[in-house]
Amino acid sequence: MVIYETTFHSTFELVDEKAKEALMLLKAREIDWMSHTLFKINFVLRELLNNAVEHGNAFDPQKKVFLRIESRDQLFIFTIRDEGSGICMDVASSDAGVAEKVPRHDKTYHAICANETLERLKHSADETESDVDALADRRRGLETIRRLEFELNITGNTIVATLDLSKEAMQ
Repeated sequence: MVIYETTFHSTFELVDEKAKEALMLLKAREIDWMSHTLFKINFVLRELLNNAVEHGNAFDPQKKVFLRIESRDQLFIFTIRDEGSGICMDVASSDAGVAEKVPRHDKTYHAICANETLERLKHSADETESDVDALADRRRGLETIRRLEFELNITGNTIVATLDLSKEAMQ
């Protein structure tokens, strides 16, 4: 069941507005929410929406971000899509396989998959220190989301974050 669906222009002000609307609708559902669960949802929602504005749409207020929140039994599914070029998935990676977008000098975006190491990037003549920092920041954000028990599926410019409330009740 779709709980909330919206498309909005890429601004942090609208991210804040849409995140508040979404949380209000989630709180109104007949669920005995635990405060830490609502905190996690708020954090993840804002992180993914902010990433869509900053990295996907490159702060272009004319580009849009799509958000849909669905529930299926004990699952809550958050789908975020931007108008950026997307990020790749490294299916050969033994870890989560999440990819990052790293800005290059020519202002285009090239996919760097998760099994690329920061050490290797540091020694590449094509990378700047800020490129390496951007990669580290993106990895840190996605890893934090995973540690908050969200399953992440990334396809191109769409990220789907799923939270299983049955696992939340056990904590």
